Amino acid sequence: MLGARIWSREETTFAASMGDYVAMAFEIARRRRAEAEIEHLRLHDATTGLPNRDYMIELIRQRLAVPIRKDEVTSIVHVEVNATGGAAWSAGFPTEDEVMGRIAARLRSFAGYGVEIARTRATAISLLITANPLKGTVIRLAEGVLAALSTMDWTDVEVDPSAAIGIALAQQGEIHDARVLLQQGQEAAKQASEGDRFAFAIYDHEHHASLVEAMRQERALRDAFARGQFEVHYQPEFDAASGRWVAAESLLRWRKGDRLVVAAEFIAVVEASDLMLPVGRWVLRQACQDAVGWPLRPDGPALGVRVNVSARQFDEPGLVEDVNAALEASGLDPARLCLELTETTLMRDIDHALEILAHLRALGVQLAIDDFGTGYASLVYLKRLPIDVLKIDRSFVQGLPDATTDVAIVQAIASLAQAFGAHVVAEGVEFRSQQDALLAIGVHRMQGWLYGKAMENDDLCRVVGTSFHPHAVD
Repeated sequence: MLGARIWSREETTFAASMGDYVAMAFEIARRRRAEAEIEHLRLHDATTGLPNRDYMIELIRQRLAVPIRKDEVTSIVHVEVNATGGAAWSAGFPTEDEVMGRIAARLRSFAGYGVEIARTRATAISLLITANPLKGTVIRLAEGVLAALSTMDWTDVEVDPSAAIGIALAQQGEIHDARVLLQQGQEAAKQASEGDRFAFAIYDHEHHASLVEAMRQERALRDAFARGQFEVHYQPEFDAASGRWVAAESLLRWRKGDRLVVAAEFIAVVEASDLMLPVGRWVLRQACQDAVGWPLRPDGPALGVRVNVSARQFDEPGLVEDVNAALEASGLDPARLCLELTETTLMRDIDHALEILAHLRALGVQLAIDDFGTGYASLVYLKRLPIDVLKIDRSFVQGLPDATTDVAIVQAIASLAQAFGAHVVAEGVEFRSQQDALLAIGVHRMQGWLYGKAMENDDLCRVVGTSFHPHAVD
């Protein structure tokens, strides 16, 4: 064009480089926004939008590091919600997340003005006071929260939640671990739940030593798991009618020096920590891998392997994927794997349970209700569950054959299992008299010391290839 300016090579190169810089700046900004969004999701609860447990622990850690006066305290107000003993998480009722979402919306009014709020458990919200941290201020906050929750209107959803508040207080230098203060709030909430429907309690520092011991044990368990000191042992299941071994239940053990520690002594600490998911995943994979190597029997199908699934595992997303991964990695026939769950785990949110169980059944695995009769399963919901096995709790077996009440309960469970088309297994069988009583009722599958204690995998392989010779006597 006449009169148009012609750019020099240097000017053209400079303009191109500026364009590159602008594009780079936009890309850096985009990445930073994406990283910020990921960090936000990591530290916030997706349902309520509140910060989560990790966020609250970091806030407590920062607060504990701030010098305070002698009359001031670092405090947690921990709110545990209970919806009609668990029935609220059933069909026709709002889900756990829906209930907590409404409660979170009500408690948001307390945030700000020196108060931080977070959803620290599935059914709990914690508040941290960061301004004017006097004991009286903390108690007034707890009273205000109780007043707000006790006046909520739930008539539209036919549920009536209650709330228990635990208050934990720490003076300067008294506590150095943020998790200890939060757990003290949880312990106090448990104490408060034993009183009125809406009540609070202050943590009793006389129990502080036991909490510190629990934290010490958690660290020891983390180290044990990292060092490979956990083992999977197996207790065999026997069919007394056919005289054949039919399955084995996987049981976690801790090889602590020369001592073998049973799960009952430490599993509560594992379940209360974030160890439960990796440990549960490892047990599942190990059990499937071991079962592949069990000797095949010419007189019947291969032994099944039973693996317990904790409530924590069942609630967390990814259980179906974990089971599928364990099956694929081991090559185990899915029909040989049976997952054991408790009534309490299944009944908390029946619709969620049905969805997860349907996905698990689609993998081809079997499903069992463990310790049957000790929970609060309703027959209305129980008949909807795709259950293959009912395991009678040992508490109903111990009184056989003399306790008429236990005999009646076992008969009822056996009839119920037959109606559902499920197998029934009696746990805790120790004497021949119990075995004979169970056989008379029609229960053939049994598990207990009469047939063998929990044993290492190599010992199980030797046992299942032999005939049955009970070592227990009446």
